[in-house]
Amino acid sequence: MNSNYYIKLSALIRENIFDFLDETRAVHGKDKHIEKLYGAIEDFLSRESKMIRSILLILSWQAYSSDSIEKVIPAAAGLELLHACALIHDDIVDKADCRRGGKAMHLLLNKVSGKRDSQKGKDLAIVAGDILYGMGLKLFMEAGANPSLKCLAADEVMKAAFLTGIGEFSELVYESEKIEDLNREDILKIYDYKSARYTFACPMLAGAILAGAPENDREEIFTGGRLMGTAFQIRDDIIDITENIKGREPYEDLMSKKKTMLMHYTYVSGYSGAKEGVRKFLSLENPSVEDCRNMVRLYIKSGSIERAEKEIKDLSGKAKEILSSIMPDKNRYGTVISFCRSFL
Repeated sequence: MNSNYYIKLSALIRENIFDFLDETRAVHGKDKHIEKLYGAIEDFLSRESKMIRSILLILSWQAYSSDSIEKVIPAAAGLELLHACALIHDDIVDKADCRRGGKAMHLLLNKVSGKRDSQKGKDLAIVAGDILYGMGLKLFMEAGANPSLKCLAADEVMKAAFLTGIGEFSELVYESEKIEDLNREDILKIYDYKSARYTFACPMLAGAILAGAPENDREEIFTGGRLMGTAFQIRDDIIDITENIKGREPYEDLMSKKKTMLMHYTYVSGYSGAKEGVRKFLSLENPSVEDCRNMVRLYIKSGSIERAEKEIKDLSGKAKEILSSIMPDKNRYGTVISFCRSFL
């Protein structure tokens, strides 16, 4: 399947989302405050996005079902709404002003509230995120699948949401801890909870469950998805320090002084001055772009980026081996593997 097919899927998912918004909006009549909320939500959801999770759910479902994809589109659209909730809350935590080339939700709602109080926008955005969370679950359950399978798939989504929160909480706590007190396993656990399960393993597993995949396959799908997802997060660390990427500001994680795998690799590399350089950077109150560039130079000199590239290759290789073992005669997971690796 080529990129045009993924564009088609994105369009179908977006159409389903906006149809759902229209249906729910009609319930509230002409309430001017609700109209402002829906206007902000539509602005936020209309922006271009990769839709990794929702497309993975559909591709995984297709590996086990020959039915029309219209049956599973609502579940994929539901995942997008759940993801929107996470993004809105993340932007408040990260104090981010932009999302997908537009204003973050708390800035949109600060404007529509008619007040210049930034806290009001944040308060409203938290509530808007909660509303999207409820909408996402409702839409997910409208998928045309066996009711017991829908409940099982939804349970996996809820588990992933719970662990994503745990991962976010842990990452925030680690911000105040010393770099030497954080080891590779700590960082990998955060990556597993925040990204691997949430972005890859859960959507792949949910899609397979909705299609009635055998239990033995489900376990392999989940394991392979976690490996792909961890590789994806390490790749994201590298993208964060890369300038001139369309639609993304460089050094967001570095300026937040997040203790990523790249920073850990540098600290333990044994390269002369690496530990001192990392500690000095973390001691800065507000790192500048030039401070970030100096850290990137240290990453390169210490061999950390090279080490990260090798780990991405190893993780994705293991994932491919596991996923390819699922009925290899039909190459059921060939399309899923290709789609995952396109982000690595």
